[in-house]
Amino acid sequence: CSIRKADIEKEIAGLQRLSNQADIKLGLLNQYLNLFTLFKQHIVLTRNIEESLRRLQDIRQMKKEGLITNNDVLRSEMQLTNDRLSLQETENSILIVSQQLNLLLGNSENRIIKPDTTLLQKATPLESYEAYLLSAYEQAPDMKLLQKETELARNQIQMNRASRKPNTLARPITRTMTDLYNNNWNIGLSVSYPLSSLFKSDHKIKESQLQVSVQKKEEELKKQQLQMDIYNAILRHKEALQQADAWKLSVRQAQENYRIMQNRYMNQLAILTDLLDANSVLLNAELQLTASRTRIIYTYYQLQKVCGRL
Repeated sequence: CSIRKADIEKEIAGLQRLSNQADIKLGLLNQYLNLFTLFKQHIVLTRNIEESLRRLQDIRQMKKEGLITNNDVLRSEMQLTNDRLSLQETENSILIVSQQLNLLLGNSENRIIKPDTTLLQKATPLESYEAYLLSAYEQAPDMKLLQKETELARNQIQMNRASRKPNTLARPITRTMTDLYNNNWNIGLSVSYPLSSLFKSDHKIKESQLQVSVQKKEEELKKQQLQMDIYNAILRHKEALQQADAWKLSVRQAQENYRIMQNRYMNQLAILTDLLDANSVLLNAELQLTASRTRIIYTYYQLQKVCGRL
């Protein structure tokens, strides 16, 4: 029983490490996806600045021709300044997140990590709720940890029962008066056992049985928690997929809206505010699309972690 106890405790320690490792992996993935989002954001902002520069050239030319006032030039320059400040903020964020990842991974602090752009192309197929639940019951480190703790409690019962067995050999029974007044009960021919030890063993057995009962309840509560976690994780992943589809459509609509407003402005059928608003809507839609794509990856691996597959 003692050897078995040591083996179970070793398995429990291993499962605790696995649980911690899954948390670390998900945390690293989250940071990596943040970095990916920032790089995509850098691309979008750089392209937006290039568009703002072209637009400013056209507006300055229109000002020379007397078609618009200097107010439009000033507003366009202010917008360009804001875009450049946003780009600088994004570049600083890339440096910060890169440093954080480098420290966690043991790399040089000054190294800029460039994320793998193929990550967003990774397939994220969904299985049934029942399949995920079965996987969690069988593989989730937290679930297996509770099961091992229950096994440890059961093993303790066996150890306590074993301790009840007589462990002192008495001398053969004689017919002298001394044996009638000794402090031990003589059982059979040669076994002796103190009553106080018997009482303590019974108490320990009851404690161990109570611990098994507590552990079984913990297992049931964990199963209920897994049911909720898996259900939530599946919904969040589906939600991320739906949001990505919605933002794809929004980007196409925003691109068409910006093209129309640009033509209207150049023909003096719209004011600059309308054009800048259309540009802001397009920029936001592109950034949201990138965020939604990275969220798909995160929610997928979050679901894998709940099921014990990470």
